[in-house]
Amino acid sequence: MITIRINKFAARSINSRTFTTIGVGTNRTCTKVMQHRLSSISPTCRLFSSTPYNNILHYEWIAEGKVQKDPTPSASGLVLFLHGLLGNGKNLRTMIKKTTELNPHLQALVLDLRGHGLSGPQQLPHTFMECSKDVERTLDTLRKAQPLPPLKTVIGHSWGGRIALQFAYNMTQKKYNLQPPPRTWLLDTVPGVAHSSVHHVLDAIKSIQLDLSIEKVDKKGIVQLLLDQDLDISMAQWLASSVKVQEHKIKWGFDVDVVDGVLPEFATHDFYGTLDKLCQGNRVDLVRSGQNEAWTEEAIDKLHHVGGNGFHLHMLPNAGHWVHVDDLPGLLDTFQAEGLE
Repeated sequence: MITIRINKFAARSINSRTFTTIGVGTNRTCTKVMQHRLSSISPTCRLFSSTPYNNILHYEWIAEGKVQKDPTPSASGLVLFLHGLLGNGKNLRTMIKKTTELNPHLQALVLDLRGHGLSGPQQLPHTFMECSKDVERTLDTLRKAQPLPPLKTVIGHSWGGRIALQFAYNMTQKKYNLQPPPRTWLLDTVPGVAHSSVHHVLDAIKSIQLDLSIEKVDKKGIVQLLLDQDLDISMAQWLASSVKVQEHKIKWGFDVDVVDGVLPEFATHDFYGTLDKLCQGNRVDLVRSGQNEAWTEEAIDKLHHVGGNGFHLHMLPNAGHWVHVDDLPGLLDTFQAEGLE
């Protein structure tokens, strides 16, 4: 059974011309972090970031609307957040801060997925399954290093929703060390192949050579280069915001090889089958945007035949793909009405 809840509260459409599977962009300030290997972990040690060698993803704690150095001891539940393709955890910060303000008893854990933000590319292959295992290894390692509240919910936007779905299902299998989250939220996670616009964006990125030795990033110049590749101004500005200087070279805020590797997975990943199996004992909520053209009648119709009583579909009619930006009040209202635990 599907519950369709159309949310009209404080709907706000910023830009309906959005790309289908790319996570929302916000300005990202690159921070210098310490690198730790698994062998150096102790109960009092806190991991900051990943390297290509230790399979640990970069993470951030947020509680009561604030970024924190360590998890809150008094929190009664943990909520895991996963960003979209070409993005990073900071893209979700505003939503997470507001969510934890409204739910002060919950601790948020935000990850940079493999090859994105401050997380290394990890080991091949770049599949949805391996991406979900990155999440499991990171969470398991954090639990061994310090006490954490039980995982209540995993929330993923777009590609992050695909990984959240696979991760949550994996956890229902007895071979894993973690208890599965009882709730999973997918934010405008569209089934099927990646939208053609994603390939266009990736082709534009590949055409621009950034491996230049400079001390300062000319982001206005990068925006113009992307515009010359026929990208939308909002997309060009967002991509340029992720560019950083590392080892005196300009680099994108994501690993192009990782993105290349995961793109074929959109077509082969058994979204509906995984969703149906997960919903047999767990609840999955999918929030779709009303302005994303990737939501075809066929895709929506298929959702009416999966999940049983465990699947619930919601819609934000005036939001584009970046639902947590286009209609944050409506999304928060949906969270509060349906619950996160």
